[in-house]
Amino acid sequence: MKNNKVMIAAGAAAVIVLAVLSFLWVYNRHKEIEAQKSPSGVFKRFNNALLSGNIQEAWSFLSEKSVKNAVNFDNFKEKAEKLLKNEEYKAELKSTQVAEEKKDGDKIILKIKYAGSGNQQDMRTGTIVMVNEKGVWKIDFTASSSED
Repeated sequence: MKNNKVMIAAGAAAVIVLAVLSFLWVYNRHKEIEAQKSPSGVFKRFNNALLSGNIQEAWSFLSEKSVKNAVNFDNFKEKAEKLLKNEEYKAELKSTQVAEEKKDGDKIILKIKYAGSGNQQDMRTGTIVMVNEKGVWKIDFTASSSED
């Protein structure tokens, strides 16, 4: 009788744990999907992928035009890895924030700001152009620029 109660309690605990884990998985997946619907969210995910060294994921956020301009993934990876070895560049990436999101025809223009070489006294701005390809926002680096 006592063993049955223990087994029932253990089974109930396992069901609760599975329910919580399922909820967390669905919630995180929903946040991930929502981030892809937002141009700012896609840019942030691109930036985070670069910072974490996930070059393949960063590549997936580029527009078809940007991919053609990069020639191939190996070329993009080589350039990204070289930049990520530069601590000043990494500091700029870490400080990058989307300051404004503005619709321009079929594109979204993101105004970004970042600390030059990570120095908060040297704030700079840039423009990131986002294009929608098959319902997903992508970064078009061929039309993006650094202003300061």
